Amino acid sequence: MKTSAQIQVAVFGGSGRMGKELVNLICKETKLNLCASIDAKSAVTLGNLKKYFPDVVIDFSSPEGTVQIAKWCAQNKVALITGTTGLKESQEKSIQKASKKTAIFKSANMGLGINALAGVFKEFLKTFSATEIEIEETHHRHKKDRPSGTAKFLLNEVKASIPKGRKIKIGEPVSLRGGEIFGVHKVNFYADGEWLSFEHTATDRSIFARGALKAAQWIKGKKPGMYSMKDMLFNG
Repeated sequence: MKTSAQIQVAVFGGSGRMGKELVNLICKETKLNLCASIDAKSAVTLGNLKKYFPDVVIDFSSPEGTVQIAKWCAQNKVALITGTTGLKESQEKSIQKASKKTAIFKSANMGLGINALAGVFKEFLKTFSATEIEIEETHHRHKKDRPSGTAKFLLNEVKASIPKGRKIKIGEPVSLRGGEIFGVHKVNFYADGEWLSFEHTATDRSIFARGALKAAQWIKGKKPGMYSMKDMLFNG
């Protein structure tokens, strides 16, 4: 039952794997209310979405769809949470442009665990004398982008964590596809005589949905701009 205190959430791409997971979890939340679910067969469209009065739109659709919903959110001053990956540079720029008019929370991986892992690289590399770093990722056969957005995210986080003056060889992420694996990411740090591996395994798609719902509550009232899991987890 809808209450005035609840955050009104619309799901863009409600019939997809993540969309269905989001709809299911939102309906169990007391602080959130599902005001609309948009997909190809839905009666809700971008043309009439405004009448459902969403506070936040959560998007796990496609690069083209994300650009579309980002423009709508910018025009209507509605916050956007997006976990879509595989965007081209021009599409990224379009979303950046939209963030000048509304708050956009964008993350390649909404899981809290993988983002907590990324936060330890800087301290780890202060003491571990790595000479090479390799990233591996494995996903289900349906995943289109390769490497995954999460692998790219981890690569950027590792590069940013290398102490000044240190030279470490970093290869491009290795991608594997097969079965119905939700997601496995490994970051291997090699040194002379030893090596360490950090691994994150997603065993349930709901971890990404739960992260997105946490972001939906966090972003309400934020000023226009681009936000990430790092902002939510480490910068308050």
